[in-house]
Amino acid sequence: MSVPAVTVLGVIGLELRELALPGLTEPLTVTVELDEVVAVVLSEPVATALADVVTGIAEPDGGEVRVDGAPVAVPRAGVPSRVALVPSDGGLLPHLTVRANILYGRCVGEGLRVEQLRGQLRSAATQLSLLDVLDAYPYELTAGRRLRVGLARALLRAPVAVVLEDRSDRPSWAAQLHRRDPLDGTAVLVLADRRDRVAGIADSVVEAG
Repeated sequence: MSVPAVTVLGVIGLELRELALPGLTEPLTVTVELDEVVAVVLSEPVATALADVVTGIAEPDGGEVRVDGAPVAVPRAGVPSRVALVPSDGGLLPHLTVRANILYGRCVGEGLRVEQLRGQLRSAATQLSLLDVLDAYPYELTAGRRLRVGLARALLRAPVAVVLEDRSDRPSWAAQLHRRDPLDGTAVLVLADRRDRVAGIADSVVEAG
């Protein structure tokens, strides 16, 4: 007997509280619940700065970022981050296969057995239509598939929140994610430079200038 998927409603995964950044005309406040996709439309330089702040790489000029109710932590080697970033080009390592890119940074001994890791890989690749390219290299993929490989790698780490960069000179996330199943249980923040690119995927859109 199959068990229906559980939808998490009303649980806040990611909070941007009164964030002040160069290029923003006013402080930015955004709340993203689990199973929700929120897009922020802003210029590329500001989006890059915001991505660094949300992932804990940089400090804002003011305000704070909270993940699952706690302040975002500075990324540390060997410590899984609760916020994963997928750059607009996928952020893949060109010398690694798709399989190796998805598994990059994961290893047996993180409470996982080989069989579990293989199962997680297969599940992510199936949901994102990547099963047939696991042994290919990034240069052999379309730009859209490179994006999906980057997302598969991010989701394999089971983050609370995922930040997706969406740039007008790259394939849109709306075009890549025909269904949102791979994002279930995750708070998703899309940083886009055009509102029309996120109309097909975002539950709400914030114009940040």
